[in-house]
Amino acid sequence: MMAKRTNTIHTKSAVEMRQLGSAYAQFLSGVAKRGRRAYVVALKGDLGAGKTTFVQGFAAGLGIHVPVTSPTFVIMKTYPVLLPPFSQLIHIDAYRINARACAQLEIAALKKDPRTIIIIEWADRVMRMIRHCTEVITFIHGGRARERSVTFQGNFFDDFLK
Repeated sequence: MMAKRTNTIHTKSAVEMRQLGSAYAQFLSGVAKRGRRAYVVALKGDLGAGKTTFVQGFAAGLGIHVPVTSPTFVIMKTYPVLLPPFSQLIHIDAYRINARACAQLEIAALKKDPRTIIIIEWADRVMRMIRHCTEVITFIHGGRARERSVTFQGNFFDDFLK
């Protein structure tokens, strides 16, 4: 198995964060043809670090044109994706979730469909349940109000950052 690499990108605004999310979704759409199961993207970071803003851009990059908000209280939202190769985006917020609730989401079953992309905010709370993530993205507050450092860890980022 290839060792996972890390790369960091700095954003200076919510607009740049959405653009980054959109670009990453479009990139994954291109490499997803090689996959045999769902792509799982784990998002880590403190409150207000940009995870939901990134997901909004990510959804737009997949052609989803409905408002995307964090599913903090409903835990999981599913959005149909009209652009191949994906058919659905599953957005999970694990902030209020414990191991039992995570098991009830049946993530293992969701991961079997290669046309599904699963993106999980607060993934550090459920990493034991989602051990084999496709990618891990960590969001860190920058020195100024809207600045963020976004660190990508995975096998695809060298190609994504070209």
